[in-house]
Amino acid sequence: MTTFDRYLFMRFVYVFAVFFAASMGLYAVIDAFTNLDDFQQATREDGSIGLLVFLAEHYLYQSSFIFDLLGPTMTVISALAVLGLTLRNGELHPVLAAGIPTYRVARPLIVGVLLVSGMLVANRELIIPRIAIHLQGSHGDSADDAQRVEPLYDARGVFISGQELYLDSRQISSAEFRLPAPSLVDDFVTLRAAEARYVKESKQHPGGWALKGLSQSLDQIPLTEAGERLLLPLPGDNTAFLVTDVTFDQLYNRSSSYKLLSTAELIRRIRKPTSRAVSSLGQQVHLHVRLTQPLLTMCGLFMVIPLIVRRERMNLVTNIASCMAWLGVVFGFSLAMQLAGDSGLLAPDLAAWSPIIMGSSLGAWLSGVVRT
Repeated sequence: MTTFDRYLFMRFVYVFAVFFAASMGLYAVIDAFTNLDDFQQATREDGSIGLLVFLAEHYLYQSSFIFDLLGPTMTVISALAVLGLTLRNGELHPVLAAGIPTYRVARPLIVGVLLVSGMLVANRELIIPRIAIHLQGSHGDSADDAQRVEPLYDARGVFISGQELYLDSRQISSAEFRLPAPSLVDDFVTLRAAEARYVKESKQHPGGWALKGLSQSLDQIPLTEAGERLLLPLPGDNTAFLVTDVTFDQLYNRSSSYKLLSTAELIRRIRKPTSRAVSSLGQQVHLHVRLTQPLLTMCGLFMVIPLIVRRERMNLVTNIASCMAWLGVVFGFSLAMQLAGDSGLLAPDLAAWSPIIMGSSLGAWLSGVVRT
C-alpha cells in the first residue's frame, strides 16, 4: 500500500467516523428530548446523575442498532465524499496523469468498504443478538421491566399467554398454556402457572418452559401419549416442563424481533417454524437481504466511482447530484423489492437479489464513462 493509498484510506475512515458520530448524536438529541418524560419517570428516584447514566447506557445499546441500520448507506456516502474532496483539492489529477487507472486509485476505498462490511457482519452476528433485550423495550424501559405478552399458538396447537413478560429473566408471570384436544389431552385443559421460565435447548434437554406453581397436578391432567412426551414432571411440588419451540422473544414484538437474531438462529427458525401464527415469509426476505447487503454496498461503490470521476463532465456539483440520483434509484428499488417480498408479491430470493442484478449491471455499464 502506497502513501497515497494510506492517505485515501485514512480519509475514508475519518469521514465515515464523522458521519456516524454526527448521525448518532443527532438521533440521540432528538430522541432524548422527545421522550424526556419517559426517561425521567424511569429514573425519578436516582436524580440527575442517574438520568445521565441511564441515557448513556440506553444510547450505547442503540448505537449498535443505528450502526447496523445506517452503516451500508454511510459507507457509500463516505466513499462519495472522499472522491469528491480529492477531486476538489486537485489531488487526483496528478495520479491519473501518471498513468495509474482510476479503479487502482480507488483500491483503498474498496478496502475500506470491505472493512466496514466486515464490522457490520460482526455487529449483526455477535453483538446485536446479545443485547437484543435492550433494544426491544419502550423508552424508559430497562431489560428487567415487565412487557405485555403477545399470545400465540405453537406448532402443536398449544396456546401460550400470560400477564407479564420479563425479557431479562426470560419469565412469564401468571402464565397460561391451553393444551389442545385430542392431540395432547383427552379434553381441552388450561394449565396455569404462577411463573414460567424459558429454558434454552441444549444437548441434555429440549427447549421449553419450566412451570412453577401449577394450578393442578400432572396426575389430574388427562394427557395422551403425545402429551406425556411434551409435558414432563420436574422435581418439586406443582412443577413441570413443557417442551415447545416458542422462545420468550416470540411472545413480545414478534413482528420485528427476528431482525435481531443471528443468521444461524434465523435459518433455524425458517427451517423449523415454531408457530402457526408467525409467517416465515418476512424472515426469508430478511435473510436474503442480510446476505445481499454487502454486495449491494459494493455495487453502490462501483456506481460512485464512474459517476464522480467522469470523463466528459468536470463539474463536481453536477456529478454529485447525478450520483445521488442514481443511488437513490437503486436503493429505492431495493426497498420496493423488500416490500414486494414481505407482501408475497415476489419470491423472497427474487426480491432480495433483483437490486444486486440492477446495481451490478449499472456499475458495469457506467465503467465506460470513468475518467482515466
